[in-house]
Amino acid sequence: MARIIFTDAAGAVTLDNGLGAVAAGVAARFAAWTPFTRPIGHTRVALGTGARYMFAFRTDRGARFRVEELPALQLPVVLRLMAHLENGGAVRVETDDSHGRTYASCGLAPETVPELTLEDRRRIQYTLSLALINLGTTDDMLCEYAETPASGTLLLVAGPDRLPGATFARASTATYHALG
Repeated sequence: MARIIFTDAAGAVTLDNGLGAVAAGVAARFAAWTPFTRPIGHTRVALGTGARYMFAFRTDRGARFRVEELPALQLPVVLRLMAHLENGGAVRVETDDSHGRTYASCGLAPETVPELTLEDRRRIQYTLSLALINLGTTDDMLCEYAETPASGTLLLVAGPDRLPGATFARASTATYHALG
């Protein structure tokens, strides 16, 4: 299950959306993971050629991503995380991707703030958007999830247009389409 772990003045806590058992863990993944690399320093543009020059102090390597389908019960943890990051705190990011990547020390990317939005008013579910940089190493922050669950994986389906409580097992590599 993808999650963010941190320790603040109140103690250690883990943030995830609690959907690790849904669709073989697919529902618990980070969404829209987009890595970035950004040199930080002074830049100038040559008048004669227009070429850009930079004196780089460091290179920030990070990622933008979302934690979706956060239930209202997680709001106290989400708010603690947001305050912790804005106060300069570090977090551990466990992607639960196909390579088992974990980033032990991440902080809020410069000139960004965590954003919390109410995404589903009926279910009262939130989305947390973050931009973090890897403080611990010079590794890029990558995350690669497999396309589809493996054959024989138990998938749980829920929603107003689905059968309540129904479970389906993926038996082949065929493509399944919703009817109706």
